[in-house]
Amino acid sequence: MSSPDPLHGPVDLDDVAEQAHHPHGDAHDPAHDAFESRVDPAVAEAVHSVRDRFGAHGLRDLIALAGHELDLAERALASLREEVVDAPPSPEDVAFDVPLASDPADDGGGAGSR
Repeated sequence: MSSPDPLHGPVDLDDVAEQAHHPHGDAHDPAHDAFESRVDPAVAEAVHSVRDRFGAHGLRDLIALAGHELDLAERALASLREEVVDAPPSPEDVAFDVPLASDPADDGGGAGSR
């Protein structure tokens, strides 16, 4: 059943009252609710705030800005990965790199043996 359009003809208020409603007045959409349930509530609130204040134009701006921010964040993460994860160990790291035994009994009687 589609939602009545108040701009095109009379609205049967009894019919509208029986429909489940989205908190923002839109017709209840299970797919939308399932998607939104996987999103942090703070993110959902930010999107709803932009939608309610600026409409579709604001949402387009939000998407464009979020895409730009996502690109910057992914590049920063890749740069950090290159610096930290993929970098060869420094001489200081090698000097303090002491292999740890997986089981205290495997360390040959040294520290941590019983």
